Amino acid sequence: MRVYMVCNRYYPMIGGAEAQCKILSEKMFELYGSSIDVITYRHEKKLPRTECINGVHIRRLSTPLFGLCFFYILLMYTLFINRNKYDVLHCHSISVTSFFCVLMATLLKKPIVLKHTIHGELERLINGISFSSGFKVFIKKILVSFAVRKASVIITLSDEGEEELINCNVTSFKKIPNGVNVSTFEKEVLNKLDVSSNDKFITFGFLGRFCEQKGIDRLLTVFSNSDIFNVVESKKLILMGSTLHQLESDIDRCIQSSSAKLLDHLEVWEPQNPPYEFYKSISIYISASRYEGLPNTVLEALACRKTCILSNIKPHAELKVKNPNANIYLFDNDEELMTIINSVDHTICYSQERIISDEYDIAYVAHKYLKLYRDILQQDLSEKNDD
Repeated sequence: MRVYMVCNRYYPMIGGAEAQCKILSEKMFELYGSSIDVITYRHEKKLPRTECINGVHIRRLSTPLFGLCFFYILLMYTLFINRNKYDVLHCHSISVTSFFCVLMATLLKKPIVLKHTIHGELERLINGISFSSGFKVFIKKILVSFAVRKASVIITLSDEGEEELINCNVTSFKKIPNGVNVSTFEKEVLNKLDVSSNDKFITFGFLGRFCEQKGIDRLLTVFSNSDIFNVVESKKLILMGSTLHQLESDIDRCIQSSSAKLLDHLEVWEPQNPPYEFYKSISIYISASRYEGLPNTVLEALACRKTCILSNIKPHAELKVKNPNANIYLFDNDEELMTIINSVDHTICYSQERIISDEYDIAYVAHKYLKLYRDILQQDLSEKNDD
């Protein structure tokens, strides 16, 4: 199987789509010997234009000097000039980038897979339910609508994603969840602390982009107002991530203000990739996300057998249902979150056995993608023979 994957950002950049593209491509190579090339934007000049990581060939196009417009031109050129070197094209987003991928796939008569990862964006664009307007939004709607209509199949991650595609009248889609390399996290991460130790803190941790979507402000507000200073087993919050490449917000100011109040009870870490030290250092994973596709970090926490305290959004609720052996606590508002934080103790932090369901193991997910690629290739060949 020969697959070209396109992802706007790739390792060492950190993000959900980047992580999924990396572990899926590497697992496809490891298990099935698939030939995988990843095409991505060269965000930093110091990054090599080409390299091979764990059997996957990386092509970084353009530079920050020339920007994304030049990236799109080079992307189309690369897909055209190498048209005989891949069987399937897989774009890890539905965006302007996916338009150029679908355009080239249509011209070259190649099957193409798109991945629907961001809840709500597609419905707002296609059905016109948008919080912003203007020429750029209008153009993006046209481009994305074309991509969605012409794609061979669209991958969605959750039941909520399926509902959105149905609402947008998309018929050619398949649900395949994100995956996590469970065996690697079990090997690299210390899954539990010594509960008999005199550790001063129960350590909560959040990993991800520092933006409004992730609810960092909610976490900081609740921790700042909780009784963490007045209990024997005190609490600490570790935030790992940054506001780099995010929309302008007050998150940085909020973090500075909370740091002054929480002192040793708050630590802010620079992003690490892979984040093994982060998971070694926390007792409980916590997320107050306002919306998600299917969060990689929660899957990683479950692979590390961590208790999770999560906002009661549909993807989090689905993970609770699909992982019945996990300790997942859902909250609907800040008051419920504060109650859970104040009442939690060491006894619920750890699990001795694997708690994540097999359907989220990247080996299982890779098998699903391999079958999908084969199916759409067979369908494509049948349609060409009919013509």
